[in-house]
Amino acid sequence: MMIHSGQVKKKVNLILLVDDNSFDNFYHQRIIEQSERANQVVERQTAAAALNYLKNLPPDPDQEPDLIFIDLNLPGMNGWEFVEAYRGLEGQLRKTAVLVILTSSNNPADIKRAAAQNTPLHFRTKPLTEEMLDEIVEMYW
Repeated sequence: MMIHSGQVKKKVNLILLVDDNSFDNFYHQRIIEQSERANQVVERQTAAAALNYLKNLPPDPDQEPDLIFIDLNLPGMNGWEFVEAYRGLEGQLRKTAVLVILTSSNNPADIKRAAAQNTPLHFRTKPLTEEMLDEIVEMYW
């Protein structure tokens, strides 16, 4: 998507990156920062650490993520298990984040499973690009 000169980009407050690959997290954080699409990026390397982060947030919607990028292949709890556990937290959180499975897998079964979800859940193949981020932010904000 092209942003014309003088047009203000839509922006989210907070993006949560969940990936056990520190290089991917570093790269994706740089893409997000360069895109100027988020005020803040929080990174966690496991699904369990991300859930713990979400469970311990103060009662302030500005501290909750607007957008969560999660890898499927994580140690311990995988990305699909995180999605299920996150849905269990939705009553405790003040807003519902858009979830994006961001993975190196292009397994048709995973793509079909993501499409069958009844909440905002997208499936994208790594790496995150500025165009991908633009598309998702423009779709929801």
